[in-house]
Amino acid sequence: MRSPPTRSRLALLVAAALGPFAQVAQAEWGRTARVVLPEATVIPVRLDTALSSATSLQGDWFTATVQSTQDGDAELPLGTQLRGQVAQVQRAADGQLGMLDVSFSQVLLANGQKLPAEGSLISLDEKNTQMSNGRLVATPTNRKSGDRTKFIAIGAGAGLVLGKLTKHTLEGALLGALAGYLYSESQNKVQPTDVAVAAGSVFGVRLDRELAYSASRAFVAARDRYRRVALAPAVDAPLADIRVVMNGRGVAFLDNKPLDNQGIVLVSLAPVMQEAQVPYNYDEGRQTVRVDTKAGALYLKVGRSYALLEGERENVETPALLRGGEVFVPLHFLALATEMPVLWDAGTRTVTLTSARPVAVALRDIRVIMDGRVLAFADNQPFEDHGLVLVQLAPVMSGAQVPYEYDAPSQTVVVGVPTGELHLKIGRSYALLEGERQDLETPAQVRGGEVFVPLHFLALATGTRVLWDSRSRIVTMTSPTHAAAGGEASPSLVVGAPSVRLTMRGVSF
Repeated sequence: MRSPPTRSRLALLVAAALGPFAQVAQAEWGRTARVVLPEATVIPVRLDTALSSATSLQGDWFTATVQSTQDGDAELPLGTQLRGQVAQVQRAADGQLGMLDVSFSQVLLANGQKLPAEGSLISLDEKNTQMSNGRLVATPTNRKSGDRTKFIAIGAGAGLVLGKLTKHTLEGALLGALAGYLYSESQNKVQPTDVAVAAGSVFGVRLDRELAYSASRAFVAARDRYRRVALAPAVDAPLADIRVVMNGRGVAFLDNKPLDNQGIVLVSLAPVMQEAQVPYNYDEGRQTVRVDTKAGALYLKVGRSYALLEGERENVETPALLRGGEVFVPLHFLALATEMPVLWDAGTRTVTLTSARPVAVALRDIRVIMDGRVLAFADNQPFEDHGLVLVQLAPVMSGAQVPYEYDAPSQTVVVGVPTGELHLKIGRSYALLEGERQDLETPAQVRGGEVFVPLHFLALATGTRVLWDSRSRIVTMTSPTHAAAGGEASPSLVVGAPSVRLTMRGVSF
C-alpha cells in the first residue's frame, strides 16, 4: 500500500504539473492562512458616503471602510470595505421620526476578494459591545435581537442616534465627532425630523453568521500580536482634566472631580445643581435623589441604571454611584434634572450645559462665530429654510481665508480642498468631492445675487468643525489649528442639538 504523499512530495507533484508556473505556485505556498471570525463579532467601520432618510431609497447600496490604521489592529486587513444596503426608509412626516434600517451582505478585501456576509448595525457603546479574548463582540443580549438597531433622528437639531426605540426611551449613543454625545432634557419630547448620516460617521457592524477568509500570514501574525497585547483595564479613577462648563462658566469641583468610567462620564451632582440653581433632595437612608422638574418629580436611586420621571422609566447610560460621600450621576440624569441640553465632547474632555433661551427671535439674529470671531454679513443675513440654516458663502470663505470660484452662468461653486476639488451646483442637494457625491441637508440657493450654502458644505469647504445651536441661534466654526492651540468654540455656544449633517474632512458631528 502506498503511503499518502507528504507535503513536500505534494509540492513537487504540483510543480511538475504546473511546469513554468511552478516557481510562482511554490512561492505562494504557505503564505496565506484561513481566518475565521465567529458570529457576533463586531467590526467598527466608517461610512464612506452619506445616507439620509430624506434622500436615500430602499435598495440603495453603500460602503463603509473598516477602521484601521495598520495591519493587525482590526479583524480585517487594512482597506477592507463592508458593502451594505438600505433595507428600510422612514421619512419624517406626521409626527414620525426619520429612520434608516441597513444591512450588510458583502466584504470587499483590499486584495480583491469578495466575500458573502451577513451583518447588522450595532452601537459601539458598552451596553451593546464588550471585549472577549481580545475581540470586540456583541453583548449576549444584543446577539440575536429582533429589535433591529437603526439610524434614528431625534431632537430639534436632528441629533443622530444609533439605537432602538423603546416605549419610554431611546437606547443608543449619539454619533458625534470625537465620541461626543448629547442628551436632550427629556427623551420623551421627540421632534420629528429626517436623519442624515454624514460620510465619516463611525458605527459597528455585527456579524450575524461566521465569516471565513484567506489572509496573508503576515496579517495573521500582526493580528495575533495585537490581540495578545495586555491592555490595562479601564478604571473609574478621577480624571482632573474633565471640565464642566455651564452657560460659559466653569463649574468648580473640589476633590470630587468628574469620573470617566470606561468611557461613560459621571459628575458630582451637588456642584452642578448649585450652579444651575436647581434645588433637590437626597435621602441618605434610601440613597435616592429627588428633583422637582417642570415635567414632574424625578427620582434616581444610587446603583440603578434608570431614573423615574413621574413614574415613567428613563434609562441612563450607567448607574449613579457614591464617592467620598458625594453622589455622582451620569450625564443623561443631569439633562433631566437641570432641563438643559448636555453635550460631552471626548476630544476636549468637556461637558457643556446651556440653559434654555427664548426661541421667538428674528431670523436675522442668526450669528456665525469662527474661531471666536463674529463674522459680519451686511444685508445678506443667514436664514432658515424649513428649519435648516443657510449662510452666505463669501464672508465665511473670506474669514477662513479659503479661495473659491463661482461661475454664474453654470451656477457652480468650486473650492480647492486638500483632498481635491469640491463642486456645488445651485439647486442641488449634494456636492461632488473629486467626483464622489456628498449629500447635503438642503440645496444651495442664490438670494440678492449672493450664494447661500448649507452648513455641511461650509464644513467640507473650510475644513472646520461646524455646530448649530438652535436655541442660541449661533453657528460656531472651529478650525483644526485653533482647536490644536487650545482654543474652544465658545463653550456656551457649542451646545444644544448639533446637526450630524456636518462633517470635518470625513469626521461626523
